[in-house]
Amino acid sequence: MADEKQDIETLPEGEDLPDAEPATRTPTSNEHLNKDYSQIGSDPIASISTMLRQAPLFDYMSHIASQRYPGITLDEKLEVLELEHPKIYQTAIVADIIIRILLISAILALVGFAIWKLIR
Repeated sequence: MADEKQDIETLPEGEDLPDAEPATRTPTSNEHLNKDYSQIGSDPIASISTMLRQAPLFDYMSHIASQRYPGITLDEKLEVLELEHPKIYQTAIVADIIIRILLISAILALVGFAIWKLIR
């Protein structure tokens, strides 16, 4: 009986399970998600360029792929994730495009408003 693994089904009457430590997850490194934001705010054109290059939902998908499928390259991880969850993958890409369109629209609206104020 000492060699048997004790669980709730094999526990003798009146005995308690030994105290257990909770499992800990050690984060793995996601070097592909490390981005340099040091120029944001210092140069307006570079800031806009940096914001337009962002894809927060796709970055999140690549983070999930990195955590779920260790041991293969990032491209292979993303392919597997795309095959397993095609709708979520496509939604992330479309949502990132929508975010970029909204950002460009906001920039154009500000420029148009500034020009309108100058002419008026």
